[in-house]
Amino acid sequence: MKNIADVEAILDGYKADVAAWIRGAGVEPDEWTLSVAAMWLANQPGSTLRAQARAVVEATGRPEYLETVRRLLASGIPCHLIAGERSRGGWDVPAWAASMATANTDIPGTGHLMMLESPEKFGAALRALLR
Repeated sequence: MKNIADVEAILDGYKADVAAWIRGAGVEPDEWTLSVAAMWLANQPGSTLRAQARAVVEATGRPEYLETVRRLLASGIPCHLIAGERSRGGWDVPAWAASMATANTDIPGTGHLMMLESPEKFGAALRALLR
């Protein structure tokens, strides 16, 4: 795990060239996407990013993680998997989990940051799933 100084250095690099960072995430920089990306970066201190990364690795690295996911999906609580069309293929979702989900929705023409690339399509998909 990187120390906080390393995380802050990475974050500073993103802040120094927001357009490169957001383009690297698959989003075409324009006035709006750059504004949102800069706001995201300004509101995520390195300590928060590091803590979040540690929490994700700790939770998903446990042997019982996938069984917990299976129980959740079998519980009857609606679980919708929403992905950008370009990013779904990179997901590490077991086939059984995708088949147990209430719905699998791909937002056309988007990647990982579909809510930034196409907020209208993302919102419409959420509204459709909540009906």
